[in-house]
Amino acid sequence: MAFDEQQEGVNADELSKSRTGNPRSIQQRTDSESDISSPLPQIPTCCKNLRILDITKCKKLTDTGIEWLVPKTAELSKTLLELMVGCQAVTKRGIIFAVQNCPSLEVVENINMFDALVELARSSALAQPSILNTNITRLTLRPADVYISGQLELVVRFCPSKG
Repeated sequence: MAFDEQQEGVNADELSKSRTGNPRSIQQRTDSESDISSPLPQIPTCCKNLRILDITKCKKLTDTGIEWLVPKTAELSKTLLELMVGCQAVTKRGIIFAVQNCPSLEVVENINMFDALVELARSSALAQPSILNTNITRLTLRPADVYISGQLELVVRFCPSKG
């Protein structure tokens, strides 16, 4: 599997060899069913200042993979602005984990994002209202989804307002 870094050129082999590279954006270039498990744990260590991570074509990525990518202790959790995850094995649980551990996230593209934000809003309203302090700037609503009355109002609380 190869990754495409938009400024410095990074692939999976370079991630495993170099601990000094600091790409700002990584995108998987192939849609093969390759095993993501080998470079995945290295991304938070080697790419501490990563801003954009597009892993939409990683077919074997799971919630556990998301937990490897963005543990609270990783620098990446503080710098990541955009996360694009297309794998169906990443569930609402994985997206909730990413949103909770990456306070700088502005964009999360995943089919479970809306439901994850609804669940976070409901649980935070009961426990910790401060969790609603996020930087989400883009939310895509899917026309095929079923929305229940009041869900949109819960989710927009995650979007920062100017004022």
